This record gives sequence, structure tokens and C-alpha cells, in this order.
Amino acid sequence: MPDTIYVVDDNEINLKMAAAVLQPAGYTVVTAQSAAQALSDIGTVRPVLAILDVMMPDVDGYELCRQLRARSDTARLPIIILTTLTEIDERLKAFEAGADDFIAKPFNPQELLARVKVLLRRFTQQESPQVSLQAETTAVFSLRGGVGVSTYRLIWRLDFPKSGLRLSALWIWQCSTAKVPLCSIFPCETVGATWPPPA
Repeated sequence: MPDTIYVVDDNEINLKMAAAVLQPAGYTVVTAQSAAQALSDIGTVRPVLAILDVMMPDVDGYELCRQLRARSDTARLPIIILTTLTEIDERLKAFEAGADDFIAKPFNPQELLARVKVLLRRFTQQESPQVSLQAETTAVFSLRGGVGVSTYRLIWRLDFPKSGLRLSALWIWQCSTAKVPLCSIFPCETVGATWPPPA
């Protein structure tokens, strides 16, 4: 399935020009003509990259970029600012708003396509986490083989080896047990959880 690029610009001609560059390269292009439309639709579209114009009537591209960065579903979305404003202050404002790249209009089609490809390659080559689960069970029964308690301990870890970052969580719960088949357990009661668990 082709990657989707979301282009936001209040000028329909600019939208058509961007689509004319990106679609022949194999991308699906979805467009919006306002920040409000973009914020409403982008969660459903789920693009791999967004291109935002700065000069729009309701909310400008800088503010739209900030709002996209504040949302959990678009916080890491690659964003390119595309505008006729080329002064260094405007470029700095784009990066301060959270944009990953800046292209001046009128844009060169080959440059736009190259920057899109480079940005997507950079994001797709980012480190993939290693997920691990560790489970432990401790069963305690009475001397007569009757009712006892089993304690279950589950550790979930998400490791990023290159950066040394580790996210982890520990869940502990207990279950009453009786003279029932091993595959049958009474409803569990959560005993506690810690974040992060001990190493």
C-alpha cells in the first residue's frame, strides 16, 4: 500500500502542484485547505509525512505544526514547512514550532521529492525497540492440598540498545487455587504494580 503524504495549503493550485510531484513517485496524496480540516482528518488519514503551508487564513502553518506535535497520534510525524517566506527568522520559527524541514516556494519539484525521501528514510531507519516479557509463578498450597495462593509476576521491558533507554513495568497479582484442574484458576486479585520494576 502506498505511503500517504498529507498536504495542507489554502491554495488549490499549490495542492495540485504538490500532488503532481508526489503521486508519480508512488505516494498517495491527501489534501486539506485549512488547519481545522487537517486537525479533524489527519488522525483518520494516518499519513507518513505532512507538508504544511504557513500562510493560511484561520491558523497558520507554525501553529498547526505545534498542535500536531502536541497530539499523541502525530507527535512524531515528519513535517515539512512549505512557504514563500524565506527569511532566516521564518526558518527558525518553523524549526521552533517542531518542523523537521523547510522548503521555499516556488519549490523545485526534484528538491521537494528528494527532501521527502530523505526525511522518510531518516524516520524509518530510527532504532527499533526490543520487547521482552518475563513471567514468574509461585504457587503455595496447604498441606492437605486444598486452598492456597498462587502469585504471578510479569515484567515487560522495551529496550533501545543504541540509546541505552529502557522502559519497563511490573505487574503482580494473586489467584486463589483449590482442587481444580491446573488450567482452571479463580478470578485474580491485583496485589500491586511498580514503575519501573527492579532491574
